[in-house]
Amino acid sequence: MAPTIITNGKITFSFYSNDHRPIHVHVKMAGKELKINIETLTIIDNHGFNSHDVRKILKMAKDRQQYIIDQWIAFFKDEII
Repeated sequence: MAPTIITNGKITFSFYSNDHRPIHVHVKMAGKELKINIETLTIIDNHGFNSHDVRKILKMAKDRQQYIIDQWIAFFKDEII
């Protein structure tokens, strides 16, 4: 796995080193995982998060959207952009 870019309590946002477009982030907490398209702020995949948690996580992603995009570009450089 690539770096964890945001930690908020028990929630972590990270990339995988072999990730691909669209720009997305993997959000994990207590064995659950959510995959979010950061450019559109839409859910790609959800394994275990309830709707309340999803709304909270999407707000966190929106508040940090540009930071996440910048981190993605810095990590992957020209490999997949």
